[in-house]
Amino acid sequence: MFFILFAFLCNTLIQFTAIAQGNRQVVLKDNVHSYSIGTQTFIFKTTDATIDINQVASGKFDQHFTLSHHQNIIKGHSDAYFWVMIEIKNLSKSPDWLLEYAYPTLDYIDFYSFDQQTKKWKVINTGDRRAFDSRPIFNRNFVFPLDFSKVKKQRVYLRVWGTGTIQIPLKIHARSQFYKESSWSDVVYGLLYGVLILILAHSFFLYISLNDLSYLFYIMFVIGSLLFYPSDSGHTYQYIWPNSTYWANQVIPFGMAVMTTGSVLFAIFFLNIREYSRGLYKAMQATIVLGVVLMILVFVLPFRTSIEFIGYTILLNSILLISSGVVAWRKGNLSSRYFTIAWIVYTFGILLHAFKDFGLLPESSVVWHSTEVSAVIEIVLLSMALGDKYNIFKAEREKLSAEMLQMKEKENEKLDRKVKERTAKLVETNEELNQTIEELDLTNEQLNKMNIELEKKNSDITESINYAKRIQSAMLPHDTYVTQDFPKHFIFFRPRDIVSGDFYWFGKKHFKGEDYQVLMVADCTGHGVPGAFMTILASSIIHEIIKYKDYVSPKDILYTLDGKLNETLQSQSGSKVNDGMDMAILVINERDKSLQFAGAKTPLYYVRDGEFHQVKGSIFPIGGSHQYKTAKQFEDFDLQLQPGDTLYLSSDGFQDQFSKEMGGKFLKKNFRNLLLKISPLTVEEQEENLQIELDNWKGGIRQTDDILVVGLKID
Repeated sequence: MFFILFAFLCNTLIQFTAIAQGNRQVVLKDNVHSYSIGTQTFIFKTTDATIDINQVASGKFDQHFTLSHHQNIIKGHSDAYFWVMIEIKNLSKSPDWLLEYAYPTLDYIDFYSFDQQTKKWKVINTGDRRAFDSRPIFNRNFVFPLDFSKVKKQRVYLRVWGTGTIQIPLKIHARSQFYKESSWSDVVYGLLYGVLILILAHSFFLYISLNDLSYLFYIMFVIGSLLFYPSDSGHTYQYIWPNSTYWANQVIPFGMAVMTTGSVLFAIFFLNIREYSRGLYKAMQATIVLGVVLMILVFVLPFRTSIEFIGYTILLNSILLISSGVVAWRKGNLSSRYFTIAWIVYTFGILLHAFKDFGLLPESSVVWHSTEVSAVIEIVLLSMALGDKYNIFKAEREKLSAEMLQMKEKENEKLDRKVKERTAKLVETNEELNQTIEELDLTNEQLNKMNIELEKKNSDITESINYAKRIQSAMLPHDTYVTQDFPKHFIFFRPRDIVSGDFYWFGKKHFKGEDYQVLMVADCTGHGVPGAFMTILASSIIHEIIKYKDYVSPKDILYTLDGKLNETLQSQSGSKVNDGMDMAILVINERDKSLQFAGAKTPLYYVRDGEFHQVKGSIFPIGGSHQYKTAKQFEDFDLQLQPGDTLYLSSDGFQDQFSKEMGGKFLKKNFRNLLLKISPLTVEEQEENLQIELDNWKGGIRQTDDILVVGLKID
């Protein structure tokens, strides 16, 4: 027992001595601007997540800290928490230094430094599972400022943990030196990404030109590379999606899965492996299915599980691709030589990267950047393979062209003989055609006579329709009659044909000692002559209702009009008729300027104090009642008019007008916005603006439907 206690005390003393030794400190000098401090770093590994900085800084766990013997500290996959302690002494003239943690895909890292002013530990919480703006320095790696303006010596702590591999590559830089090295690093990575993008564009144009699926799946492989490498190096999280911590992590295994799937598909079509080995072909098909499944599972499985699955899949995939390349090469496929060498190099780089992540290899620059180096070499070799395939294709095409030229010459000889034979037949056919032309001339004379008769009949019909227009115009209220009651008004009336299916009606009614103004706007079924007949019938019924019925309620007018119209149409035709109309009715009390509105599938628009308002009408039209299983309902809407109000009633012709340039309809939303826009103008200017907007929208195409817009300004 005594010896065990003695050994423990000796070990503790050694640890305290190691921590206190001056040669374990990082000493900053003016003549050195960058320090790799892995071997001057103390590591404390624990599974206790409750340990905080005050406990660690108190010295309670100093005996658990061990000095690292590696510059790039790699702990592999671990669920533990790693506390890192660094003693720094500044003998330089500069108080401004930076601590760089050069592993951008670490999940969580907390940086602790002692604040001499508050006498408390300050903490910076960051990591790639925290928002990018949590980093004090804008960089793909984790960079923390070291301030020696008040002290020359300080101790800092880091706490790191995560679901991926734990790597602790630490450096201290003078600020200017850091930005210089960071700029060079970005240039190198930029060249890598630029090469990938150029190859992507080049492969795309080759695919478009040659329609070869191998180029398409090579594009998929390059896209996977563009997802993986910038994400693994931290650039996409820095520049593209700094606020998406979830995607910043999941894109790494997703990009690897896309690379795997794309590479197998590329190999199948590039090597035409189905002709050389059925077994390899089926194995590669299974790998494709596995790759697609992994693309989905990366968003379901934990990050570490996804990485491990994809790592094993990449290893299996590499063996398959190399085997396929060797088989195709041995069977005489010359393009496969570059393919095989490329995947051997790439597999070697991937293995070095995997062994590094699992802590199975010592640190070195080659190991640290093995995937980037192997990827560049592989992409160059694969591009050479594609180029070699293109050259082979070009040679085969030239050979085929020569053979086709010979065949063409033989076919031309045959064609000459056939031309002579057919020329004789054409002479005979020409004589038959001349006879047919004479018969057609006779037929043409008869058609000309018929056209003359049709033109006369068309002229008679047009004259009749023009007369009908005069009758219809006479039934509409004269503008001067409307002006007496509404000095500020406009009536924008544009029939599609000579006569219109839209109409407006204005009249007055004295009821129970009050005078009322009644304004209606209606859109009858159809347009042209059928619509005009309906307007005449409706105007007659409306005149009868306003003159003889003892009410002024708009909804009662609609109910009565609906009943009489259905009764008239069915009694005249003897069968059910679907014809009818959409209608809006305004009834205004002349004394107190109160308004009642009711609509049948037609709204009331009004603008008050610069705000647009809409009062919807009923969903039921006037007429065609047998189409509806439920009874029609019309409702009155009351509104107290105010000076400056602008009221609008309209048919649906303006909003349904098609455009020559835009292709679609004008639409209700644009029509309402137009009314709001012109509402401050005078009524004359409003009507003019409606005409200009209609002409500009319509262009050179025909008017779609009858158009009617009535506007009133209330004084």
